[in-house]
Amino acid sequence: MRENIDRFGGDPGNVTIFGESGGGGKVSVLLAMPAAHGLFHRAIIQSGAAIRVSTRARANALAEAVLKEVGLGRADFERLHTLPVERLLAATAPAARAVGRTQWPLLDRYDFGPVVDGDDLPQHPGEPAAPEIADDIPLLIGGTREESAFFLADDDAVWNVSLREEAVHQRISAVAGPEADDVLAAYRTAMPQAGAADLLIAALTGSNFWIRSVLLAERYAMRRRAPVYMYSLDWQSPAHGGQLEGASCDGSPLCV
Repeated sequence: MRENIDRFGGDPGNVTIFGESGGGGKVSVLLAMPAAHGLFHRAIIQSGAAIRVSTRARANALAEAVLKEVGLGRADFERLHTLPVERLLAATAPAARAVGRTQWPLLDRYDFGPVVDGDDLPQHPGEPAAPEIADDIPLLIGGTREESAFFLADDDAVWNVSLREEAVHQRISAVAGPEADDVLAAYRTAMPQAGAADLLIAALTGSNFWIRSVLLAERYAMRRRAPVYMYSLDWQSPAHGGQLEGASCDGSPLCV
């Protein structure tokens, strides 16, 4: 990238990397990788901040679970290369279930991805703090105000604005556990005119996206080195009458 950017009119001494969703997670990891230091000079993380990735212990447990799922033993691990990709992909979800949730499910990303190994990746991208090696890199980080609307688009109850309050509580309980009542109360206070579907979208956007973006921005800012900027994309798409990205009518961001 740095060696070839000038061929595209860029400045090899002023390279910006950016990524959205999984790409944002990759940017988060690159900021913490010593081997990547100096290859870029600014970074943008869009809707995909990573605070934590996998640990060596969890990665080993997941590998063992995958081997078991596909019927292989440790001595046969090289046979993984001979299995169809579809078979390996099908094994990842049951393997993750067998290992169980992490201690920090809202902060951990990538069961099958980067691993804090103490060498290539000495620390988590934002745990316990931002990496010192990124002190000279200005960071822009943020997301979409109603990010989860897109991921709930195939949910008939959400799409048709027929979601009931008890269903919202049940879904948020799956994330917040015994604190679901407090979470809902906080969102109802912040969004007094919101319907059930709106509350669900807001809460899941907070838990699945914004919590990591805010924490990562805070931990970079706490180092008081390079500047840190946050943004929120609040533009309301007109697609499907605004249902996917929060265009509003009659007080509901989901109505047609």
